[in-house]
Amino acid sequence: MRTWSRFNRLFRSKRHGFLLYNGLSNALAQIDDEAHEEIERIRTSPDTYDVGRSPGLYVQLLGMKAIVDDRDEEDEVLWARLQRTRLYFDPTSLVLCLVPTLACNFECTYCYERFRGPVHMSSEVEDQVVAFAEKYPRIRNLAVEWFGGEPLLRFQTICSLTEKLKRLGVPLEASMTTNGYLLGPEVISKLDELGIGRIQITIDGSQEIHDRRRHLVSGGPTRAVILSNIDRLREQWHGQLILRVNIDKTNQDAFDATRAELRERYPGDRVVIMPGVVVGGAGSGELDCNLKRDEYCDFRMQMIRRNGMDELPFYPVLESGCVATHDNSWVIGPRGEVYKCWIDVGDPDWVVGSINGSVPWRRGLIARYMFASDSFTSPECRECVHSTLCNGGCPKSRMAGDSNGTSIHACKEYKERLPEWLEVYLEAKLADPTA
Repeated sequence: MRTWSRFNRLFRSKRHGFLLYNGLSNALAQIDDEAHEEIERIRTSPDTYDVGRSPGLYVQLLGMKAIVDDRDEEDEVLWARLQRTRLYFDPTSLVLCLVPTLACNFECTYCYERFRGPVHMSSEVEDQVVAFAEKYPRIRNLAVEWFGGEPLLRFQTICSLTEKLKRLGVPLEASMTTNGYLLGPEVISKLDELGIGRIQITIDGSQEIHDRRRHLVSGGPTRAVILSNIDRLREQWHGQLILRVNIDKTNQDAFDATRAELRERYPGDRVVIMPGVVVGGAGSGELDCNLKRDEYCDFRMQMIRRNGMDELPFYPVLESGCVATHDNSWVIGPRGEVYKCWIDVGDPDWVVGSINGSVPWRRGLIARYMFASDSFTSPECRECVHSTLCNGGCPKSRMAGDSNGTSIHACKEYKERLPEWLEVYLEAKLADPTA
Protein backbone atom coordinates (compact mmCIF):
# COMPACT_ATOMS: atom_id res chain seq x y z
CA MET A 1 0.00 0.00 0.00
CA ARG A 2 1.39 3.36 -1.01
CA THR A 3 1.21 6.26 1.42
CA TRP A 4 2.28 9.89 1.73
CA SER A 5 5.69 9.79 3.45
CA ARG A 6 5.85 10.89 7.07
CA PHE A 7 9.12 12.61 6.18
CA ASN A 8 7.38 15.11 3.87
CA ARG A 9 7.06 18.82 4.54
CA LEU A 10 4.90 20.68 2.01
CA PHE A 11 4.64 24.44 2.46
CA ARG A 12 4.11 27.64 0.56
CA SER A 13 7.06 29.98 0.21
CA LYS A 14 6.33 33.69 0.07
CA ARG A 15 8.83 34.10 -2.77
CA HIS A 16 8.97 30.76 -4.57
CA GLY A 17 5.54 29.19 -4.44
CA PHE A 18 5.06 25.72 -3.04
CA LEU A 19 8.08 23.72 -1.88
CA LEU A 20 8.14 20.02 -1.03
CA TYR A 21 10.93 18.62 1.15
CA ASN A 22 11.49 14.99 2.07
CA GLY A 23 13.84 14.20 4.96
CA LEU A 24 14.34 10.56 4.01
CA SER A 25 15.77 11.34 0.56
CA ASN A 26 16.86 14.88 1.55
CA ALA A 27 15.24 16.10 -1.69
CA LEU A 28 13.65 19.51 -2.33
CA ALA A 29 11.23 20.28 -5.16
CA GLN A 30 9.77 23.59 -6.28
CA ILE A 31 6.14 23.15 -7.34
CA ASP A 32 3.86 25.38 -9.41
CA ASP A 33 0.19 25.91 -8.53
CA GLU A 34 -1.08 23.37 -11.07
CA ALA A 35 1.24 20.66 -9.76
CA HIS A 36 0.28 21.55 -6.19
CA GLU A 37 -3.39 20.88 -6.92
CA GLU A 38 -2.43 17.46 -8.27
CA ILE A 39 -0.20 16.77 -5.28
CA GLU A 40 -3.09 17.48 -2.93
CA ARG A 41 -5.08 14.80 -4.74
CA ILE A 42 -2.16 12.39 -4.48
CA ARG A 43 -1.58 13.18 -0.82
CA THR A 44 -5.24 12.47 -0.04
CA SER A 45 -5.32 9.11 -1.84
CA PRO A 46 -1.81 8.05 -2.88
CA ASP A 47 -2.79 4.39 -3.28
CA THR A 48 -5.86 4.96 -5.45
CA TYR A 49 -4.75 8.03 -7.37
CA ASP A 50 -5.21 7.85 -11.16
CA VAL A 51 -1.56 8.01 -12.27
CA GLY A 52 -2.71 8.83 -15.81
CA ARG A 53 -3.68 12.33 -14.64
CA SER A 54 -0.01 13.32 -14.18
CA PRO A 55 2.39 10.41 -14.66
CA GLY A 56 5.53 12.58 -14.73
CA LEU A 57 4.68 14.21 -11.42
CA TYR A 58 3.83 10.86 -9.85
CA VAL A 59 7.16 9.38 -10.94
CA GLN A 60 8.98 12.42 -9.57
CA LEU A 61 7.26 11.99 -6.20
CA LEU A 62 8.20 8.31 -6.16
CA GLY A 63 11.81 9.21 -6.96
CA MET A 64 12.10 11.66 -4.06
CA LYS A 65 10.32 9.15 -1.75
CA ALA A 66 7.42 11.51 -1.15
CA ILE A 67 5.20 8.52 -2.00
CA VAL A 68 6.30 5.23 -0.49
CA ASP A 69 5.16 1.76 0.31
CA ASP A 70 4.61 1.36 4.04
CA ARG A 71 7.09 -1.46 4.40
CA ASP A 72 9.63 0.16 2.09
CA GLU A 73 9.75 3.33 4.16
CA GLU A 74 10.39 1.42 7.38
CA ASP A 75 13.07 -0.59 5.59
CA GLU A 76 14.71 2.66 4.45
CA VAL A 77 14.76 3.89 8.04
CA LEU A 78 16.27 0.61 9.23
CA TRP A 79 18.88 0.79 6.47
CA ALA A 80 19.83 4.33 7.49
CA ARG A 81 20.14 3.12 11.08
CA LEU A 82 22.33 0.20 10.00
CA GLN A 83 24.62 2.49 7.99
CA ARG A 84 25.06 4.82 10.95
CA THR A 85 25.73 1.88 13.29
CA ARG A 86 28.40 0.59 10.92
CA LEU A 87 30.00 4.03 10.89
CA TYR A 88 29.96 4.39 14.67
CA PHE A 89 31.44 0.93 15.20
CA ASP A 90 33.92 0.91 12.31
CA PRO A 91 36.88 -1.17 13.57
CA THR A 92 39.23 0.04 10.82
CA SER A 93 39.55 3.65 12.01
CA LEU A 94 40.91 5.08 15.25
CA VAL A 95 40.43 8.74 16.18
CA LEU A 96 42.52 10.22 18.99
CA CYS A 97 42.13 13.77 20.20
CA LEU A 98 45.42 14.29 22.05
CA VAL A 99 45.86 16.99 24.67
CA PRO A 100 49.59 17.48 25.34
CA THR A 101 48.94 20.17 27.97
CA LEU A 102 46.16 21.84 29.94
CA ALA A 103 48.14 25.09 30.00
CA CYS A 104 47.28 28.02 27.76
CA ASN A 105 48.97 31.31 26.98
CA PHE A 106 45.60 32.99 26.34
CA GLU A 107 42.90 34.15 28.75
CA CYS A 108 39.84 34.18 26.45
CA THR A 109 36.77 35.74 28.01
CA TYR A 110 34.51 32.85 27.02
CA CYS A 111 36.81 29.87 27.56
CA TYR A 112 34.82 26.83 28.71
CA GLU A 113 37.87 24.96 30.04
CA ARG A 114 37.68 25.43 33.80
CA PHE A 115 40.65 23.20 34.61
CA ARG A 116 43.55 24.85 32.82
CA GLY A 117 46.97 24.67 34.40
CA PRO A 118 50.60 23.54 34.05
CA VAL A 119 49.80 19.87 33.43
CA HIS A 120 51.90 18.44 30.59
CA MET A 121 52.13 15.07 28.89
CA SER A 122 55.24 13.12 29.85
CA SER A 123 57.26 10.79 27.62
CA GLU A 124 55.86 7.92 29.69
CA VAL A 125 52.30 8.90 28.80
CA GLU A 126 53.38 9.26 25.15
CA ASP A 127 54.42 5.60 25.20
CA GLN A 128 51.13 4.69 26.84
CA VAL A 129 49.25 6.44 24.01
CA VAL A 130 51.12 4.30 21.49
CA ALA A 131 50.42 1.14 23.52
CA PHE A 132 46.75 2.11 23.64
CA ALA A 133 46.65 2.49 19.84
CA GLU A 134 48.28 -0.92 19.47
CA LYS A 135 45.23 -2.47 21.13
CA TYR A 136 43.35 -1.78 17.89
CA PRO A 137 45.01 -4.25 15.49
CA ARG A 138 42.34 -3.92 12.81
CA ILE A 139 42.77 -0.19 12.22
CA ARG A 140 43.73 0.96 8.74
CA ASN A 141 43.52 4.69 9.43
CA LEU A 142 44.67 6.75 12.39
CA ALA A 143 43.35 10.30 12.79
CA VAL A 144 44.95 12.57 15.38
CA GLU A 145 43.62 15.94 16.50
CA TRP A 146 46.00 18.06 18.60
CA PHE A 147 44.06 20.02 21.16
CA GLY A 148 44.57 21.77 24.49
CA GLY A 149 44.98 24.02 26.44
CA GLU A 150 47.24 25.39 23.76
CA PRO A 151 48.96 22.41 22.10
CA LEU A 152 51.87 24.44 20.71
CA LEU A 153 53.07 25.12 24.24
CA ARG A 154 54.25 21.49 24.03
CA PHE A 155 55.37 21.34 20.43
CA GLN A 156 58.16 18.91 21.32
CA THR A 157 55.52 16.49 22.61
CA ILE A 158 53.68 16.78 19.30
CA CYS A 159 56.89 15.99 17.40
CA SER A 160 57.92 13.14 19.69
CA LEU A 161 54.53 11.43 19.89
CA THR A 162 53.93 11.77 16.15
CA GLU A 163 57.18 9.92 15.44
CA LYS A 164 56.18 7.16 17.86
CA LEU A 165 52.74 6.81 16.31
CA LYS A 166 54.20 6.64 12.80
CA ARG A 167 56.08 3.50 13.84
CA LEU A 168 52.75 1.69 14.04
CA GLY A 169 52.83 1.52 10.25
CA VAL A 170 49.27 2.87 9.92
CA PRO A 171 48.50 5.88 7.69
CA LEU A 172 48.29 8.90 10.00
CA GLU A 173 46.34 12.08 9.29
CA ALA A 174 46.60 14.92 11.78
CA SER A 175 44.91 18.22 12.45
CA MET A 176 45.32 20.86 15.11
CA THR A 177 43.25 23.44 16.94
CA THR A 178 45.53 26.28 18.04
CA ASN A 179 45.23 29.95 18.92
CA GLY A 180 47.99 30.57 16.36
CA TYR A 181 50.17 32.78 18.54
CA LEU A 182 53.09 30.31 18.66
CA LEU A 183 53.02 29.38 14.96
CA GLY A 184 56.57 30.59 14.41
CA PRO A 185 58.95 29.65 11.55
CA GLU A 186 60.33 26.55 13.30
CA VAL A 187 56.86 25.14 13.93
CA ILE A 188 55.59 25.92 10.43
CA SER A 189 58.60 24.24 8.81
CA LYS A 190 57.68 20.91 10.44
CA LEU A 191 53.91 20.83 9.95
CA ASP A 192 53.93 18.90 6.67
CA GLU A 193 56.43 16.40 8.07
CA LEU A 194 54.13 15.90 11.07
CA GLY A 195 51.24 15.06 8.77
CA ILE A 196 49.18 18.02 9.99
CA GLY A 197 46.89 18.69 7.06
CA ARG A 198 44.31 20.91 8.71
CA ILE A 199 44.63 23.71 11.26
CA GLN A 200 41.91 25.74 12.94
CA ILE A 201 42.65 29.21 14.27
CA THR A 202 40.19 31.71 15.73
CA ILE A 203 40.03 35.37 14.74
CA ASP A 204 37.16 37.03 16.57
CA GLY A 205 36.78 40.25 14.62
CA SER A 206 38.62 43.53 14.29
CA GLN A 207 41.76 44.19 16.29
CA GLU A 208 39.77 45.94 19.00
CA ILE A 209 37.17 43.14 19.29
CA HIS A 210 39.61 40.24 19.00
CA ASP A 211 42.17 41.60 21.45
CA ARG A 212 39.46 42.29 24.00
CA ARG A 213 38.15 38.73 23.81
CA ARG A 214 41.30 36.70 23.01
CA HIS A 215 44.23 38.26 24.82
CA LEU A 216 47.35 36.85 26.46
CA VAL A 217 47.29 35.77 30.08
CA SER A 218 49.25 38.97 30.73
CA GLY A 219 46.49 40.96 28.99
CA GLY A 220 48.56 41.70 25.91
CA PRO A 221 47.12 41.80 22.36
CA THR A 222 47.33 38.80 20.04
CA ARG A 223 45.67 39.54 16.68
CA ALA A 224 48.59 41.16 14.88
CA VAL A 225 50.97 38.32 15.79
CA ILE A 226 48.44 35.67 14.75
CA LEU A 227 47.83 37.25 11.34
CA SER A 228 51.56 37.62 10.75
CA ASN A 229 52.00 33.93 11.56
CA ILE A 230 49.15 32.99 9.22
CA ASP A 231 50.79 34.99 6.41
CA ARG A 232 53.92 32.87 6.81
CA LEU A 233 51.89 29.68 7.26
CA ARG A 234 50.11 30.22 3.96
CA GLU A 235 53.42 30.58 2.13
CA GLN A 236 55.16 27.50 3.55
CA TRP A 237 52.49 24.95 4.50
CA HIS A 238 50.30 22.89 2.15
CA GLY A 239 47.28 22.07 4.30
CA GLN A 240 43.83 23.55 4.78
CA LEU A 241 43.33 26.44 7.16
CA ILE A 242 40.04 27.00 8.95
CA LEU A 243 39.59 30.51 10.29
CA ARG A 244 36.86 30.47 12.89
CA VAL A 245 35.11 33.61 14.08
CA ASN A 246 33.36 32.92 17.37
CA ILE A 247 30.17 34.94 17.51
CA ASP A 248 27.75 36.00 20.20
CA LYS A 249 25.49 39.01 20.69
CA THR A 250 28.46 41.32 21.25
CA ASN A 251 30.23 40.77 17.91
CA GLN A 252 27.82 39.15 15.44
CA ASP A 253 27.25 42.42 13.58
CA ALA A 254 30.99 42.61 12.85
CA PHE A 255 31.20 39.18 11.24
CA ASP A 256 30.65 40.33 7.65
CA ALA A 257 33.45 42.87 7.84
CA THR A 258 35.78 40.32 9.44
CA ARG A 259 34.96 37.73 6.81
CA ALA A 260 35.55 40.22 4.00
CA GLU A 261 38.89 41.30 5.47
CA LEU A 262 40.12 37.73 5.93
CA ARG A 263 38.91 36.62 2.50
CA GLU A 264 40.75 39.49 0.82
CA ARG A 265 43.91 38.70 2.75
CA TYR A 266 43.63 34.92 2.27
CA PRO A 267 41.93 34.10 -1.05
CA GLY A 268 41.50 30.58 -2.38
CA ASP A 269 39.84 27.37 -1.30
CA ARG A 270 42.65 26.36 1.04
CA VAL A 271 41.23 28.81 3.57
CA VAL A 272 37.75 28.32 5.02
CA ILE A 273 36.22 31.21 6.97
CA MET A 274 33.30 30.26 9.16
CA PRO A 275 31.29 31.51 12.12
CA GLY A 276 31.54 29.53 15.33
CA VAL A 277 29.31 29.64 18.35
CA VAL A 278 30.34 30.54 21.86
CA VAL A 279 29.02 27.68 23.98
CA GLY A 280 29.75 29.04 27.44
CA GLY A 281 32.72 29.29 29.68
CA ALA A 282 34.25 29.96 33.03
CA GLY A 283 35.41 33.48 32.77
CA SER A 284 33.21 36.48 32.18
CA GLY A 285 29.92 38.26 32.35
CA GLU A 286 29.72 37.98 28.57
CA LEU A 287 28.21 34.51 28.94
CA ASP A 288 24.70 35.92 29.01
CA CYS A 289 25.44 37.19 25.50
CA ASN A 290 25.56 33.68 24.01
CA LEU A 291 23.23 33.12 21.06
CA LYS A 292 20.33 30.73 21.43
CA ARG A 293 19.45 28.45 18.52
CA ASP A 294 16.75 30.76 17.15
CA GLU A 295 19.12 33.73 17.29
CA TYR A 296 21.87 31.79 15.56
CA CYS A 297 19.36 30.72 12.93
CA ASP A 298 18.53 34.39 12.28
CA PHE A 299 22.23 35.20 12.03
CA ARG A 300 22.93 32.46 9.49
CA MET A 301 19.95 33.33 7.30
CA GLN A 302 20.79 37.03 7.30
CA MET A 303 24.39 36.22 6.45
CA ILE A 304 23.38 34.04 3.49
CA ARG A 305 21.03 36.72 2.21
CA ARG A 306 23.81 39.31 2.34
CA ASN A 307 26.77 37.25 1.14
CA GLY A 308 25.46 34.16 -0.63
CA MET A 309 26.39 30.62 0.34
CA ASP A 310 29.18 30.39 2.89
CA GLU A 311 31.57 27.61 3.85
CA LEU A 312 29.22 26.01 6.37
CA PRO A 313 26.58 23.57 5.09
CA PHE A 314 23.27 25.42 4.92
CA TYR A 315 21.15 22.66 3.42
CA PRO A 316 20.46 19.68 5.73
CA VAL A 317 23.28 17.14 5.47
CA LEU A 318 23.89 13.60 6.67
CA GLU A 319 25.55 13.89 10.08
CA SER A 320 28.47 11.60 10.91
CA GLY A 321 28.42 12.09 14.66
CA CYS A 322 31.34 13.17 16.84
CA VAL A 323 34.04 11.65 19.02
CA ALA A 324 31.44 10.88 21.68
CA THR A 325 29.32 8.68 19.39
CA HIS A 326 32.11 6.62 17.79
CA ASP A 327 33.35 3.47 19.45
CA ASN A 328 36.99 3.94 18.42
CA SER A 329 37.25 7.65 19.19
CA TRP A 330 38.77 9.06 22.37
CA VAL A 331 40.04 12.27 23.91
CA ILE A 332 43.26 11.61 25.85
CA GLY A 333 44.49 14.13 28.39
CA PRO A 334 48.07 14.84 29.47
CA ARG A 335 47.92 12.43 32.44
CA GLY A 336 46.58 9.62 30.26
CA GLU A 337 43.01 10.19 31.39
CA VAL A 338 40.34 9.57 28.77
CA TYR A 339 37.21 11.55 27.90
CA LYS A 340 34.43 11.18 25.35
CA CYS A 341 33.97 14.91 24.66
CA TRP A 342 36.38 17.78 23.97
CA ILE A 343 34.42 20.03 26.33
CA ASP A 344 35.21 17.67 29.22
CA VAL A 345 38.99 18.07 29.02
CA GLY A 346 40.45 18.55 32.48
CA ASP A 347 37.16 17.91 34.32
CA PRO A 348 37.58 14.88 36.64
CA ASP A 349 33.82 14.34 36.82
CA TRP A 350 33.72 13.40 33.14
CA VAL A 351 36.75 11.12 32.88
CA VAL A 352 35.58 7.81 31.38
CA GLY A 353 38.80 5.89 32.04
CA SER A 354 42.54 5.98 31.48
CA ILE A 355 45.12 4.44 29.20
CA ASN A 356 47.43 3.58 32.11
CA GLY A 357 45.05 2.05 34.64
CA SER A 358 45.07 5.07 36.96
CA VAL A 359 41.29 5.47 36.58
CA PRO A 360 38.86 2.56 36.14
CA TRP A 361 36.80 2.56 32.97
CA ARG A 362 33.26 3.88 33.40
CA ARG A 363 31.41 1.78 30.84
CA GLY A 364 28.03 3.24 31.71
CA LEU A 365 29.18 6.80 31.04
CA ILE A 366 30.74 5.75 27.74
CA ALA A 367 27.49 4.07 26.71
CA ARG A 368 25.43 7.09 27.74
CA TYR A 369 27.61 9.34 25.61
CA MET A 370 27.36 7.05 22.61
CA PHE A 371 23.60 6.62 22.74
CA ALA A 372 22.39 9.86 24.37
CA SER A 373 21.58 11.45 21.02
CA ASP A 374 20.43 8.38 19.09
CA SER A 375 17.73 9.78 16.81
CA PHE A 376 16.45 6.27 15.98
CA THR A 377 15.43 5.44 19.54
CA SER A 378 14.31 8.80 20.93
CA PRO A 379 10.49 9.09 20.66
CA GLU A 380 10.86 12.83 20.00
CA CYS A 381 13.44 12.33 17.28
CA ARG A 382 11.55 9.53 15.54
CA GLU A 383 8.76 11.99 14.76
CA CYS A 384 11.19 14.47 13.22
CA VAL A 385 11.60 14.64 9.43
CA HIS A 386 15.38 14.83 9.93
CA SER A 387 15.76 11.66 12.01
CA THR A 388 17.62 9.66 9.34
CA LEU A 389 20.00 12.56 8.59
CA CYS A 390 20.61 14.00 12.04
CA ASN A 391 22.59 12.17 14.70
CA GLY A 392 20.32 13.64 17.37
CA GLY A 393 22.49 16.67 18.01
CA CYS A 394 25.12 17.08 20.69
CA PRO A 395 25.27 14.14 23.16
CA LYS A 396 26.54 16.50 25.84
CA SER A 397 23.47 18.69 25.46
CA ARG A 398 21.18 15.68 25.40
CA MET A 399 22.72 14.29 28.57
CA ALA A 400 22.22 17.65 30.23
CA GLY A 401 18.56 17.52 29.24
CA ASP A 402 18.91 20.57 27.03
CA SER A 403 16.50 19.56 24.27
CA ASN A 404 13.92 22.29 24.84
CA GLY A 405 14.72 24.18 21.67
CA THR A 406 17.10 26.77 23.12
CA SER A 407 20.47 25.07 22.74
CA ILE A 408 22.19 25.44 19.40
CA HIS A 409 23.64 21.98 19.79
CA ALA A 410 20.76 19.88 21.12
CA CYS A 411 18.93 19.91 17.78
CA LYS A 412 19.76 21.20 14.32
CA GLU A 413 19.12 24.90 13.95
CA TYR A 414 16.72 24.41 11.05
CA LYS A 415 14.40 22.03 12.94
CA GLU A 416 11.52 24.37 13.81
CA ARG A 417 12.09 26.83 10.95
CA LEU A 418 12.63 24.49 8.03
CA PRO A 419 10.37 26.37 5.55
CA GLU A 420 12.22 29.65 6.07
CA TRP A 421 15.59 27.88 6.10
CA LEU A 422 14.93 26.13 2.78
CA GLU A 423 13.54 29.33 1.27
CA VAL A 424 16.79 31.17 2.02
CA TYR A 425 18.78 28.22 0.63
CA LEU A 426 16.78 28.25 -2.58
CA GLU A 427 17.27 32.01 -2.99
CA ALA A 428 21.03 31.57 -2.67
CA LYS A 429 21.08 28.68 -5.13
CA LEU A 430 19.05 30.58 -7.70
CA ALA A 431 21.41 33.55 -7.34
CA ASP A 432 24.49 31.32 -7.73
CA PRO A 433 23.74 27.82 -9.11
CA THR A 434 27.39 26.78 -8.64
CA ALA A 435 27.32 27.38 -4.86
